[in-house]
Amino acid sequence: PCEDGQRVRRTLVEQAALPAWARAHRPALVHSLASIAPIRLPVPAVITLHDVTFLRQRTFGAITTAGLRAIVPMAARRADALITATVAARDEICAALGLAPERFDVVPHGVDPPPARPSRSVAGRMRERLGVGKERIVACVAAKRPHKNQEVLVRAAAELPQGIVVVLAGHPEAYDLQLRALARELGVEARVRFVDYLPDDELEDLWRAASCAALPTLGEGFGLPVLEALARGLPVAASDIPVL
Repeated sequence: PCEDGQRVRRTLVEQAALPAWARAHRPALVHSLASIAPIRLPVPAVITLHDVTFLRQRTFGAITTAGLRAIVPMAARRADALITATVAARDEICAALGLAPERFDVVPHGVDPPPARPSRSVAGRMRERLGVGKERIVACVAAKRPHKNQEVLVRAAAELPQGIVVVLAGHPEAYDLQLRALARELGVEARVRFVDYLPDDELEDLWRAASCAALPTLGEGFGLPVLEALARGLPVAASDIPVL
């Protein structure tokens, strides 16, 4: 057992304990859902390889990036089947790792429709949590990582008309501290709200409260928040997101 954030422990479990378990229990296959996978398995292996953004952009720390560079190519080359979410991601992965496109099945991600419930009460609940009155909300839903490029939105906050706030919602990593420091430096702390990872019901509240979504990412394999925002009728400003 390990948490996703325990990256060293998770790697040890994935590379040693999981193959040992597979030898003992002989499952029909092991499907690794998040790009990294055991390099060797005694049973058929399927990997959903979302993207190779970590090879193109600064996104994780040095140790994590080194681990990904070592593990992902070897696991992908040994896998019995590969899945990714877009043709664009497949082509980028194949170019970076030297894989044949025909080894991939392209299976786009889906998005659940918004739940039917009163929007005024849930939007008001999120506004109260954020300390936002009648201001319009620009929502960015993404982990705080350099390639997600939330710095652009922090800098833009100073240029926005009064009555607009930027909400950065997502798992905080080291980049989060840089963004907060930048907001203090630019004097826009009152215009930017930093929110950590939100469970589904609270994320829904944020979408309901938002006026639009902004996703200035430098690279994605898919970009699910774009679909989530569009499914709720929100205008979206986004970059480099191949949702097809």
